[in-house]
Amino acid sequence: MFEDEWRQQVQREDFPEMHRALCDAIGPEETVKLAERYGGQRYKVPALEKVRGLSPEKLPGAHGKVARMIGWKAYTALCEAFGGAAVKMPCAFRVKRSVRARMIRKAFQEGVMPREIARYYGVKCAFVFKITGAQPPE
Repeated sequence: MFEDEWRQQVQREDFPEMHRALCDAIGPEETVKLAERYGGQRYKVPALEKVRGLSPEKLPGAHGKVARMIGWKAYTALCEAFGGAAVKMPCAFRVKRSVRARMIRKAFQEGVMPREIARYYGVKCAFVFKITGAQPPE
């Protein structure tokens, strides 16, 4: 089902423009993890110098949680790219919606029947036609 597979289908272009730099720094999979947990919130990223030589277990509070969630390599990349800044995390539902629309268009182009697409993605047939720009049959 779509609920199980959308995370593996995320691409950089699925993120709003303002969050693509975050995606570039740590990767789409890790950005989705942040979006699902902290979507819409601001996160104060520590400077790389403050975390260098530490481990996720030694970071205080939310910093340690974030580092363990996305992995140490991604966390240090986050600190290198955004250290000292407050970064607004993307909302997961917007990313998921973008992935779903792209996957619906692809399935339609591959010849999958709109009714099957609608059933799989949990939407109405009218929505499939709206997303694809196709005209519904009369």
